[in-house]
Amino acid sequence: GCLTAIEVQKRLPSLRVSHTFLAGRSPPQSGPAGIESLDHSTIAQLNLAPAEIQDSEEWTSHFLPMLVADLEADMRAANRVAAMWSPELVRGDVEVFCGLQDTSFPAELVGQWQACTHEHFDQHFFVGGHEFLKNCASQIFRRIERTLCANQGPSHVGHLGTSSSHSTLLSTVAWERPPVRLVQNTMQEELCVL
Repeated sequence: GCLTAIEVQKRLPSLRVSHTFLAGRSPPQSGPAGIESLDHSTIAQLNLAPAEIQDSEEWTSHFLPMLVADLEADMRAANRVAAMWSPELVRGDVEVFCGLQDTSFPAELVGQWQACTHEHFDQHFFVGGHEFLKNCASQIFRRIERTLCANQGPSHVGHLGTSSSHSTLLSTVAWERPPVRLVQNTMQEELCVL
C-alpha cells in the first residue's frame, strides 16, 4: 500500500495531497533490509497468519500463492519507486508507522522516508514486529484521525471535513470530495474511508 500511494501521487500530478501515511514498509532504496528475494524467511517475516492456518491445505493451495504474488508485486513497485526517489517524490506531510521489532522494516530505517518530501515529517513507533499493523490498528487509526482533524479545522468525532482543493493519501486510498468520514471496523480493526 505504501508504494502504491506514492505511485498514485506521481501518476496524478494534479492531485493535491496534504498528507501521506506509510506503515510497515522500508524505504525502497534502503538496500539489504528491504525485500530482495522471496525466500522462506522473508515470507515468514511478513506473514501474520497464525500457525494453525499456515498448516492447512487451504493456506498452501490458496493463501500462500496470493501472499507470494503480493510480495512479488511489492518488489516490482519498490524498484519503480526507488528509481524515481527524490525530495519531491511525496507531496505534503509524511507520517511513518513502524514496529520496533519489525525485522522487515527495522526502526533505524524510518528516518530515511524523510528524504522523499520537503514537507513536515513525523514518525511513530509501536511495540512489536510486523504484526504491529494488526495489533496496533486502533492506535494508528487514532493518530491518523488526530492529524487529519488538527489540519482540517474543527470537526466532530468520526467526521472530517476536507476542502475540495486538498486530498489525503492513506496507503492506497485517495480522496478529493468533501466530506470524508473515517470509520473504524472494530471487528477486524481495519480503516475504512466512506
